[in-house]
Amino acid sequence: MTKKAKRTFVELLRIDCLGKELRLEGSMAGWQQLFWERP
Repeated sequence: MTKKAKRTFVELLRIDCLGKELRLEGSMAGWQQLFWERP
């Protein structure tokens, strides 16, 4: 049986830009994700 590794994300940045939220998250593994969300 294999176990799935738990991924931990840390919010690095959150700003409001042009009425939408721009968020940057980083993982403990060292990579980042950028999210551009609708309000």
